[in-house]
Amino acid sequence: MQVNQGLSDELFRLFANLGHATHRPGASETSTVTFSLLAALDGAPRRGCELAAALGLDQSTISRRLTSLRDAGLIERLPDPEDGRAHLIRTSPVGRSLVEKERSRRVRTITDTLDGWSDEDRSELSRLLGQLNSTLEAHRGLRQEESRD
Repeated sequence: MQVNQGLSDELFRLFANLGHATHRPGASETSTVTFSLLAALDGAPRRGCELAAALGLDQSTISRRLTSLRDAGLIERLPDPEDGRAHLIRTSPVGRSLVEKERSRRVRTITDTLDGWSDEDRSELSRLLGQLNSTLEAHRGLRQEESRD
């Protein structure tokens, strides 16, 4: 598919603006990778290799990050009931609290900027973001299946 230059330019601006909008100089905010890892664990415990695949990161990168998160008390390792040699990872209560606070902060930062938008425009943005997220998730799933073949 040929990408429209205007769309490409606007996506680039969006990514740059999101980075600036959610960054607070001097604050102890959660890094994007740490937040992504903890958010991906927000639910059922998972293996490290599942996290690596879900986030599109190298297994060694995930292992180093998980060690740091464990040392910080943000995750817990549990024996995998299906494979005694493996471990499952889940967020600790402290990790869950951090994810919720950071998620709320990031969402609030963006929604506050939409105060001047009409209800219809906010609804349309929500609909389109849902469509974009579903498409990205489906595409990521397809890529993961292809990499297994």
